[in-house]
Amino acid sequence: MKIHMEQGRSLETFEKALITLEQDQEITGIMIFACDADQWTPDQLDPLLTRCRKPIWGGIFPEIIFGEQKLATGTLFIGFTQPVKTVIIEDLDEEPASIRQAIERGFGREYTLEQTMFVFADGLSHGIERLRDSLFQTLGSMPNYVGGGAGSLSFSQSPCIFTSRGLQENAAVLTLATQKSGIGVAHGWQQVSKPHKITESKGTHIISIDWVPAFDIYQEIVEALSGKRFQDHDFFHIAKAYPLGIAYQDLEMFVRDPIGISAENHLVCVGDIPTNSIVYVLHGNTESLLAGAKETVETATKAFELATQKQIQEASVTLVIDCISRALFWGKAFSTELNAIKGAPKVIGALTLGEFANIRRDYLAFHNKTIMTSFLE
Repeated sequence: MKIHMEQGRSLETFEKALITLEQDQEITGIMIFACDADQWTPDQLDPLLTRCRKPIWGGIFPEIIFGEQKLATGTLFIGFTQPVKTVIIEDLDEEPASIRQAIERGFGREYTLEQTMFVFADGLSHGIERLRDSLFQTLGSMPNYVGGGAGSLSFSQSPCIFTSRGLQENAAVLTLATQKSGIGVAHGWQQVSKPHKITESKGTHIISIDWVPAFDIYQEIVEALSGKRFQDHDFFHIAKAYPLGIAYQDLEMFVRDPIGISAENHLVCVGDIPTNSIVYVLHGNTESLLAGAKETVETATKAFELATQKQIQEASVTLVIDCISRALFWGKAFSTELNAIKGAPKVIGALTLGEFANIRRDYLAFHNKTIMTSFLE
C-alpha cells in the first residue's frame, strides 16, 4: 500500500498524484479522501477521474486524518497493491432489489471471509439503510466492513463520492479487497434516560416518541439534563452532547446523531431509526469517549493478530474512521482521542457523517458518533 498526502488545494497536484499512482504497475486501485473545505466540483475532477484506468473509490469529508493530526484541507491518495473489485451505486434511491442485483453482479459469489469491504456513501442520503440492508442481505457478515458517510457539515447534499465515473451525489462506492484486516468499533456514550419507544418515524425523521411529538420528548429530557434551553442556542450546539442510542438484541447500542428539526417539527438524524425501536438518550464525557477510542485499538489489535498471525506493527496502514461530531464534542482537545492510536503504523483516516462497521461478526450497522480503528494487512 502506498500513501501520498497532498497538502492544500491544487488541481495540478491532484492530477499529478493520481497519474503517479495510475502509472505505478504495483497499484491495483486508488482510494481518495478529500476535504469539504477545498470545494472540489465534478467539473474540475471528472475529467481526471474518468480518464484513470484503475478503480477509484473514496469520498469528500468534513476533515481527514493524517498521522496524529486532523486536517481541514488537503487530499489523501492511497494506492492498493492487492486485487480489488469495485461496485458503484449511482442512486441510493433505487429499489433495494436493484441495489442487491448490482452488488451480486459486481462481486458474484465471491468468498469474502477474511476480506475487507470498503463502503463509502453520501452521508446525507435517505438511502443509507437501504444500502446497508442490501449489503448485509447479499454478503452477510463475512467481510470486515470499513467505511463511512461523506459530505459536508453544512448538511446540504453535494457531489462527494469518488468513483471511476466521476464525483457523485446520493451515491455509494463499494470496494472488496483481498487483504485481511482487524477492526474495532466503540463509542463511549452512556445511557442517561429511561427507555423510550419510537412510535412513528420515516427514514431519518423521528416523528413521535411514546406517541408524543419527538422533539417535545427530546427537548424535555435534554434541557433537564443539560441545564440549557434550545431556544437560546443553535440546536446542534446542545444536541451534539446528547445522541440517541438504539437497543439491538444483546449487542452494544448503536448511536444516532440528531442534527436538526424539520419544518414539521420532526427530529432529524443521520441515519434511519425504525418505527418501534427502543431508544435511550445518551451522554458522555472526555473520559468515556477516550475509553471507547482505546477499546477500538485493543479490539482491532486482537482481531488483526488472529486473522493474520502478525503483530500490528506489520500492518500496512492504520485506517481510522471517526465521526465528525465526536471531533466537535472534543473541540480543541480532539488530539487526545487521536493519542489513543499513538504508535500505530501509518495512521490515516476521515472524520465522517456516520460510520459503516460490523458489530462483532454478527451485524453490519451504520453508526453515528462512533470511532472505528482498523489495521490492514
